[in-house]
Amino acid sequence: MLCLAFAATRAFRDRTADRAAQSGGLSGPERAVCERIRIHPQCPRAHLAYAQLLAQLGRDGEAKRELGEAERLEPGLPFAPRATVDELARKLGMIEQLPKRRQTEFHF
Repeated sequence: MLCLAFAATRAFRDRTADRAAQSGGLSGPERAVCERIRIHPQCPRAHLAYAQLLAQLGRDGEAKRELGEAERLEPGLPFAPRATVDELARKLGMIEQLPKRRQTEFHF
């Protein structure tokens, strides 16, 4: 288990964003999201948040990678509002690449 965590952390360190964070080249919000991913590399919510931030910054290639990673970690992204994910996927040209999202049902 520890080896798996180490490997995930090491893989994250190879990313451009992590290198920029170490050199102080990231904004506050980006630094915060990168730190969350560094600590919790298997958190789909963190990867989705990073995808949204990267898309806002116009870094679409990186945003696509992060959205894909969030989807891989939790297929369908049931924790996120459908409209939010669909809008991001449309902006990034990924709407056809994501599987149909299942609707989270709430019972009261």
